Formats: sequence, C-alpha cells, structure tokens
Amino acid sequence: MRLPAAAEFSPGQVDLRDVLEIVARHSGNRRAIVEALRLKYFAHAAAKQQSEAGRLEQQQKRANNVLIGLKSYGLFDTETRALTELGAELRKAHDDQGLYRAFATHILRRTHGMTVLQAVKDLQARGDRVSKDSLHRELERRGFSLPTATTHHTQLLKWLEKAGVIDTDRDYAVEEVLAAKLGGVELLVLDRLGELPRDQRAFLVTLRGLAETHGTEVMRTQDIFEACKIQHGQIFKEDQLSARVLQPLAEDGWITLSGRGTGRGGKSGGVAATQKLLELDPIRLAADSGDGVPPELRGRLRTPLAKIYADLSAAGTYEKGLALELLALRIVIDLGLHPKGFRERSAQTSGSEVDLICEGVHLHFSRWVLQCKNTTAAVGVSALDKEVGMAIRMRAHVIVLVTTGRFTDTVGQAVHDLTTGTNLQVVLVDGAALERYRSGGMAALVDFFRTQATATMRLKREQLPPKLGD
Repeated sequence: MRLPAAAEFSPGQVDLRDVLEIVARHSGNRRAIVEALRLKYFAHAAAKQQSEAGRLEQQQKRANNVLIGLKSYGLFDTETRALTELGAELRKAHDDQGLYRAFATHILRRTHGMTVLQAVKDLQARGDRVSKDSLHRELERRGFSLPTATTHHTQLLKWLEKAGVIDTDRDYAVEEVLAAKLGGVELLVLDRLGELPRDQRAFLVTLRGLAETHGTEVMRTQDIFEACKIQHGQIFKEDQLSARVLQPLAEDGWITLSGRGTGRGGKSGGVAATQKLLELDPIRLAADSGDGVPPELRGRLRTPLAKIYADLSAAGTYEKGLALELLALRIVIDLGLHPKGFRERSAQTSGSEVDLICEGVHLHFSRWVLQCKNTTAAVGVSALDKEVGMAIRMRAHVIVLVTTGRFTDTVGQAVHDLTTGTNLQVVLVDGAALERYRSGGMAALVDFFRTQATATMRLKREQLPPKLGD
C-alpha cells in the first residue's frame, strides 16, 4: 500500500481553492499552469541561487511539484492537463468548510486516510508519542511502502486537519464522529474488521459481493459457503461453521440468520446481509494488512507496555500467554521489524514461551527468529540450540532470546562461539534489559540492541583475514 505523494501540494504551501482555480483557468496548458503557480507561490523562492536562470529553474520545479501532488491525490489529469472529475467537483464547493470536508472524504475513503487515523489511534492507545518517525514505523507495520524520511503521511494529516478531522496541536487528537461521517465507517468498526479471523472475513467478502444484487434478501447458507469455497478455497472447518463463522458475525450485526435447521455444521437455513454490511465499502472489507499478526491480537497491539508487563504475572495461563505474545510483537515493532507469524502460539505452550519470525529492511534484508520465555528459572544453552536449528531451517540471520529471568553463563559462551564461528548473530535480552525497556520504552530498547550490535561487530572482525580485520 502507498500513500499519495504530496510534494509541494501541502496546506502549508498552497491554498487548495486557489490551486484548483489556477488549473481550471489554464486548463489544457501545463506550461501556463506551472507559470501561474510559480508566480503565485514561488516567485521569491531560491533566493540563494546566484543566477536568474538558476532561480527560475528552481521555482518552476517547485511549481511543477504542486501538479505532481495534485495528480497523486487524484485531482489533476496529466494527459488532458486539466482537473479530474473529482477536482472539478471540489472546485464547485460553496465555502472552505465544504471544500476541505469534500477533499477529506476522498482522502479517508480512497487514499488510506482511515488507516492512517487508525495508526494514530494505535500509537496513542499504547502511550507512544505520535511523531513523523513513530507514525512512519506504524504504517510500515501495517503494510505500507513509504520512502525514507518521507512526509507523505504527515502532509495527508495536515489536509485532514483543514477539514477538522484531526488536531495536530492537541497531540493529533482525532474527531472520531466527523471521521466516521466523512469516511463512511467508524474507526471502531474498522478495528473489529481487522480482528476478524480469515474464515469470517472470507464469508463476509463473498456475501457482500452477492449482496450487490441481492441486497438484504435471504439466501441459502449452503450456497454462500459453496461460493466462498470457490473464491477462497478450503478454509472452513466443516463441523464448526455455526460456532466459528455464522454466530459471531450475526452477533456483530453483519448478517442475519433464519430458518436454521439441524444441517451438518450450520449450513442449513438462510443468511442475509444486514444494512450495516451493505453500507460498508467492499474495499475496506477486502483489505488485509498481511502483517503476520493473528487477527485476535491486532486489537490488543494498543495495550500499553505497563499492562503487558503486569499480565506476564497473571494467574491464568491464557492471560500470561497473550501478554508474552504481545511483548514479542512490541519488541519487534519497536525495533522497526515486520512480524511474519508465530511458530507456536502461547495458548498451546501454557503461556511459557513463544517463537516469532520477523523480517527487517534497513540497508539490507534480514530475517530474525525471536523466542520469549516467561520464567523465573535460568535459561540454559538448550534453548539457544533449539533456536539455532530454527534459524538454519528458516534461513535466518539473527536470533533473539528474551527471558523475564536470566541466562546461564554457558549461554553467553555459546553465543560468543556462534558469533565468531558462524554467520549468525545472537542477542540475549534478560530480565534486567526488559526492565530498562519497561521504564525507557522504545529508545531504551533500540539503545540496547545497538550496543549489542556494536559488540557483535567487534567479534565478527575475527572472521576476516588479518589485513582486513586490522
């Protein structure tokens, strides 16, 4: 997923109504449009350029960037050199409020604006400060491809601010009622959609498509399931259709059930889309983050770090297991890595340990295997041996062992041997390091990993021939 590239088309640089008027006035003549924009906004730019020709070139470039931003937002057609149908409609707005709210509606519904607002809300719920960098990381976790040091996301929010959807001066406070009105769906509903298991989402996608012609008409449940299999494959557990798929969707108000009989697995009877489902944009329904986070955990990613730590000591194994999974995800996210999936779910390991596979794209690609252990006992070398086998099998580059307790001395020696004798890298995160993470947050975690990377670099130099290692 990508966000529109604003370039010079930002509310701090240009006035939307003026830009639309300039394009309309010189419709069909790109050179004239660029010159009008240059005179309006950039006539005094590039003052440090010594030559007049150099100044003119820089001013024209910035004016042309306005058109690039207009095109990216769907307001300018480069072939006709004129406003698009959307741009022409915006130009008809009677006042500025109507103009900016109409533009915000487009941003929220067609350029991932609602997802950006979800990312803002997630950061706020976790107690993280919303900034250009933190929002960049959160959007990448959600599957966006963003250029390094980009301002695409912050410029988008500034346009939404012009419509009153968000207030950057109040820590990016979101006016959720207005966002729902303009975006056509509540943020809470989008959160619930993101948490739907694959089989429930697939059923809704199929039913929503059929409802384009059938509306809220009752259809045979069995027919919907058969159509769903054609679209999505064999993803259903036949003996749990009612409990896993139909009942939860009915309780959430997406479907209504009728004439239920005793058919195997819940295929008998009828099902119909509700008005709530019909009002939902199919694009929203079909969207999937593909972030490797189990749907039931996505909503819990907003859990503050302090609450996660507290739940590590919960009495119930289920709560402890969820907390350990969330801790693993928070570590991965705060390191700027992308989770690809759990090898074993904590619910199946009594909440004592969890393995997570993740990937990173910094200056190069890297694959990481991470294991968290919730234990007061010392973690021995056998745990490391297990992860070495996993790393070899997964073609991983980095192993991270995390424990709420401590590691034995033999683990430290084994890490030294692996670092100097193989291509693998190992990072040990013990209870003391986790305490620093709890108190210092992401900055403390990143600092710890950077320190470990520096130590690893020194050890890895021993692998080089003498002249190169000097």
